[in-house]
Amino acid sequence: GVKELPSAPGCYALTNASGEVIYVGQAVSLRGRLVQHLDAGRHRTLTPCGRASLAWTYSLGDAAALNAHERGWLNQCELTDGSLPPLNRVRGPV
Repeated sequence: GVKELPSAPGCYALTNASGEVIYVGQAVSLRGRLVQHLDAGRHRTLTPCGRASLAWTYSLGDAAALNAHERGWLNQCELTDGSLPPLNRVRGPV
């Protein structure tokens, strides 16, 4: 579970029940951030893409490398799927 994750810095990807990556992020503490995503009551509601149900993590020893790793994951999503994960897309004012 989430409580067994390291409190080290790292990148993570949240997926919905069908396995679609819906969000890619970074955190100084993987455990703390994923508890916010997956265990907090307000985050248990559905998003337009479904409920986040699984997280893939990559722990880094160096917090300074977070931006580069997160950008690499986002670039891979764009190359594979043709766009960013749904919850990473910036929505501007209408």
